[in-house]
Amino acid sequence: MKKLLLILLLTSSLQSWSLADDVRDFQIGGISIGDSLLDYYSELEIKESNPLKYPGSDKFYQIAFFIEDSKYEALSFNLKKNDKRFIIYQIKGLINYDNKIEECLREKDNIVKQISSDLKVIKEDNYNSSFNDTLGNSIAYSTDLNITNGAVGIWCTKWDKDHDKVKSMGWWDSLNVDISNNEFKNFINNLAYN
Repeated sequence: MKKLLLILLLTSSLQSWSLADDVRDFQIGGISIGDSLLDYYSELEIKESNPLKYPGSDKFYQIAFFIEDSKYEALSFNLKKNDKRFIIYQIKGLINYDNKIEECLREKDNIVKQISSDLKVIKEDNYNSSFNDTLGNSIAYSTDLNITNGAVGIWCTKWDKDHDKVKSMGWWDSLNVDISNNEFKNFINNLAYN
């Protein structure tokens, strides 16, 4: 199950939308971009997490935690290498919508509408991703909203449960919400996978 979090790069219903005018004003699970992860987890918990490393650069790494007593199943965070303060550059959350893709898509649309009505969206991109056809008929239905100092990505993933890798990893269909600042967004777009 922990592998799922690291590979998916982890979710829903962002909190604190109202009057937000900057990516740092958003929260997932009460946590914002620019916060120190040490305010939420111990240094030992952070260091003992199994980090996801990117193949093109080691400037950032991702860690993930399962969440109990929350509407989120999991949260993940991207942190900068060698940062002893563990400042958060990206947050993702995940909610299980296994075998409920239509319900997931409705909630995704609600979140997109709420964000778009509460702040100035510079650019909106809607697209579907088939994971370069490497995971059978798996598909992600995505909306990216570029805002001041970053972006918010909202997507529903429908996994091909007959695909060997999907089966072996135990992945479930999910609603995902991702908040990234511009520095991390540029890293993902230009360095992480090159």
